[in-house]
Amino acid sequence: LGEMQRKISRNDKRLIRNLKRESDILIYFLMQFLYSALLDADKTDAGLGDIRIGRTNIESDIVDQYRKRNNFLEPKKSIDKLRNDIYYAVTMEAGKLDLNERILSLNVPTGTGKTQTALSFAMKLRERLHEEKEFTPRVIYALPFLSIIDQNYGVFEEILNGDNKNPNSSVLLKHHHLAEIKYSDDEETYDAGKSQLLLEGWNSEVIVTTFWQVFHTLFSNRKSMLRKFNKLANAIIILDEVQSIPHQYWKLMRDALMILCQKFNSYVILVTATQPLIFDEEKGEIRKLAIKKDEYFKSLDRIELIHHIDVSYTLDEFGELIEND
Repeated sequence: LGEMQRKISRNDKRLIRNLKRESDILIYFLMQFLYSALLDADKTDAGLGDIRIGRTNIESDIVDQYRKRNNFLEPKKSIDKLRNDIYYAVTMEAGKLDLNERILSLNVPTGTGKTQTALSFAMKLRERLHEEKEFTPRVIYALPFLSIIDQNYGVFEEILNGDNKNPNSSVLLKHHHLAEIKYSDDEETYDAGKSQLLLEGWNSEVIVTTFWQVFHTLFSNRKSMLRKFNKLANAIIILDEVQSIPHQYWKLMRDALMILCQKFNSYVILVTATQPLIFDEEKGEIRKLAIKKDEYFKSLDRIELIHHIDVSYTLDEFGELIEND
């Protein structure tokens, strides 16, 4: 027994020394995950009692159905055709994807339907993971600004709830500091206390939220934020407009997302028209979903830059130059 205690003591000391190493970021994430799971279970049991929130099935072709209902299958303009081309090309990749490729990019021009395409791909990947890996990931869709969160949430609401005027929160949830504290499922609408508990625990299939919520969940010592850390495991995390992340945080985000994918069984999709260099595509760190992205960007190349760097103009002369060009 004494020898065993000495071995354990040596291992503990080694672990503590390793906590100072940059390469041991995994230990931090493991501690956060375990604490989050314990905290979430404790608060849920104390706050909900005998109520049990189950998982909800979502049809993998639900975005296809929405597009069919709204006549998106018959393009009227060239931009509509481009949107359809991107949509079908990207969503087909869900069936071709090597499931070991976990960091993905949807890098296509602005205005080509990235929101619908990203959600459809996620739903199809979710179904495939359910069938082949026997787990069903939540979809966490994060954006940088509240204004576009409300806009994208409205699109998701139409897709996932159709004409239902009382959307089911167990399917779709909007979470940010100004979001209404209201949670409902097929059975009932919960009071404010239970709603807040369910909302802050991300007990839904699709969560539309902010970068702030995601990043402060990853790097926080606040119980209210850490409680949902466990929901970032076994998840499909979509970061839309990812170019808005300040460059000084790129390495931190790269390391954190790599850990989530490699050790916590998650998938990350970076959605943008301007791909930041967080991951190196040439080194195979990220897998592009829009295989023909160069063609897509070229088809919308409507800007021509004319250099007049050696000439100075008055404001009136510059105005005439613009009119003539």
